[in-house]
Amino acid sequence: MKNLIFLLFLGCTLPAFAQKLPFQFDAKGLLVLSDADMVASAYADGKLKTEQGVDDQLSIIKWGVNLEDFNLKTLAIPNSVTNWVNGLALANDGKTAFVIDTRGSLPRSVQQVKDVFTDLPAGKTLYAIDISDLQNPNIRDKIEVGSTPLSVDVNPLNQTLLICGVEKGREIQLIEWQNGKFGKIHSFAQDHKITHANWHPSGKFIGITLEKTQQVQFYQVDKKL
Repeated sequence: MKNLIFLLFLGCTLPAFAQKLPFQFDAKGLLVLSDADMVASAYADGKLKTEQGVDDQLSIIKWGVNLEDFNLKTLAIPNSVTNWVNGLALANDGKTAFVIDTRGSLPRSVQQVKDVFTDLPAGKTLYAIDISDLQNPNIRDKIEVGSTPLSVDVNPLNQTLLICGVEKGREIQLIEWQNGKFGKIHSFAQDHKITHANWHPSGKFIGITLEKTQQVQFYQVDKKL
């Protein structure tokens, strides 16, 4: 999966594409998570096809004057493609990225499982990566957030992380973030499995999606937390 994700990106940076973009593109860089614990076809057949010495990573691509001129830096960060749309959040100031590891790694001697969504080890860690200098990224802090975190988001003021997961009594977690460090965790129970959780743009509410009931619920967040 690591190689697949990176090659797809490179296919979008060919000179012809870079010179004639049909839209305005002024991003300073691009973040790419790569999961080395399975290949894409493992969703169907459970064959992981992992490689010795190839590990999960975060790739940071910094643009130069044009899209043909870029610099690539990588950082070893555990992450999971089983959670491919919800595993990365970016602070509004663009200086910090937050990554959750939903499913962990098996020994490289294990090359097949029945179901990648249940048979890979449960993850439990939230990472904060300092990307204020895109050419020198580093892990700023990390914290355990309970078994199998499923999504991460950060509020508009970059003060509170929102995590949803499957551990009983910790299905919803609000985690304080100040001065580059994680602080107190506030945990809340939810009877049904949450598949996704997001902050409202106002920072006053959170929204969650429930798998079994196919509902969306909204909660007001007390600023005193």
